[in-house]
Amino acid sequence: MKKIPQIILIEDDPRWLKRIRIVLEATNCKIEAYGKYSEKLLRRLEKKDYDLLVTDLHLGGFERRNEGQVVVEYARKLNNDIPIIVITGYPFEDVLEVINSLVEAKIDDFVAKSNWDPARLLQTVKILLKKSKKKPS
Repeated sequence: MKKIPQIILIEDDPRWLKRIRIVLEATNCKIEAYGKYSEKLLRRLEKKDYDLLVTDLHLGGFERRNEGQVVVEYARKLNNDIPIIVITGYPFEDVLEVINSLVEAKIDDFVAKSNWDPARLLQTVKILLKKSKKKPS
């Protein structure tokens, strides 16, 4: 039986969560969506072997500004091969320092909400999922 790829999506803005989820649903993958950063979310990352992580950079409602960065670094520690896409609505110059650390964490793509292109996101997701399947288990 063929394994259905699993995507974890983390986005605190309900409108963006819906937009991104619609794009991801076109891949016929199983999608787990979270609307905020939490310890439960980190425990979920520990328990499941996801094929792709899509996260917003700034997840409201927590004392840190770059919760997405925490998620990326934690996910990378758990699974060095998981493809990661980071999304943000903040201007590039406001998050440049964080982006540099995310590049060091080897994210696969960075999406600016100001340049939203659902077709590009879908294409990137499909490429990353295909790449993820080729990794030895």
